[in-house]
Amino acid sequence: MRNSTPVLKLAIPFLLLSCTAIDTDKTPASHEITRDALNIVDRFENTLAEKLLHLAFQDIQAANNNEQFQIVDTHRRKLKKSLDISRLSPSNQRQLRLFEHLWQTERSKSDMAKTGAVRPYTETLKLETSISSNAVDLSLQAYEKLSKLHAKIRLLTEMPEQVSLESLFETSRNNPENYLPNTHAGRQKYLDLMVDSLIKIERLLPAVYSGQHGEFILAGDENRKANQLFIYDRTAKTLNIDLGDMTQLPLYEIDSVAAYYGIPGMHTISSIRSSEIQSLISLPGYAAGWAAYITSSLNRGSPVQLPDSELMRSYFEAMIISLAVADIGLHSENWSVDQATEFVISSSPYPVTRLKNSILLAARMPGVFSTPLLARLQFETLQEQSKELLQHDFVLSEFQLTILNPGLLPFSELQKVVADWTKQNTPANQTHDPNQ
Repeated sequence: MRNSTPVLKLAIPFLLLSCTAIDTDKTPASHEITRDALNIVDRFENTLAEKLLHLAFQDIQAANNNEQFQIVDTHRRKLKKSLDISRLSPSNQRQLRLFEHLWQTERSKSDMAKTGAVRPYTETLKLETSISSNAVDLSLQAYEKLSKLHAKIRLLTEMPEQVSLESLFETSRNNPENYLPNTHAGRQKYLDLMVDSLIKIERLLPAVYSGQHGEFILAGDENRKANQLFIYDRTAKTLNIDLGDMTQLPLYEIDSVAAYYGIPGMHTISSIRSSEIQSLISLPGYAAGWAAYITSSLNRGSPVQLPDSELMRSYFEAMIISLAVADIGLHSENWSVDQATEFVISSSPYPVTRLKNSILLAARMPGVFSTPLLARLQFETLQEQSKELLQHDFVLSEFQLTILNPGLLPFSELQKVVADWTKQNTPANQTHDPNQ
């Protein structure tokens, strides 16, 4: 570090498992010679596709921001001209579709840069999640979820209808027992509690989940003083926590934070190894959306039970969703910063300074809180669609692993993955084992 302030670091090692899928599906031909000839052509097309995609990846990686779209566009033309898509393997066909998504994204960025226009909020939502969305619809869905959470909090605390939840939130945020002291011992204790939560959650998860990630590092900094208290570094696999003011870090969120940023949340999905072209696609709302989706669903029909209480989890979720509502209001409904701040303070029991800083961040970075919500809603939609088709054959943990295993994908591609999984798991398509 550049100063003498101690940095607290703890590393939690986990095993990394990998699975290799082998496609053995071959279409028989009526003549041996014809089949051999087709196989030779298919192998040639697939080898060519892999080489061209690799060359494209290398050129795009080496390009600067100003020339990136031109490089992507040039390679797109070559790929379309050189390849017979019908002869490609499913995996190479997906890589070409991912390349097309990359081209569309870069074209959008290039067009905005040329015109000098301010990017519309809805365009931000699309670029960061791959989903086209109406801000009004997103706002209505967010309000609906927040209203249900507030009803649950009222029920769990047995708060009478005539009493405002704001009084409950105010009492909670001002309770000194909810915070650790601003001392080295207090900061170390916070990290120790976070490690305990990570270990407890890992023990509760199926073994296959535990194999989806590598080492996870917690790093606490006393002097960062950032608007974002939690920053996950995907490259270093590190969760950086601003420990400068412990009154901003309530104890009732520790288990939810461990699940959201660690296992099975953002760290887990960000640790999935991506293909070359896939790694060039930036979807910041996707990983955070997965974290919000998986954290909120762990105790809704899942065999996994988070160690913290339902009330604490509701507090955390209410904070996330209220910030998303405020983000939408700031950028699509002409909310002022004061209006947005007042809304989130009345919607969750989190420290006022922390909420104010979060609103200032949302004002500077449109979509920082609403894009994860949009992605979460899409995960939930895919889950409900699959569950409706499979009925009693739907297994939530298997569905979530189906989403997790491919890593970050545009939702158009994820829909194909889920559709294939759903089809394979319908009773009519399952292979009957005579020994069972």
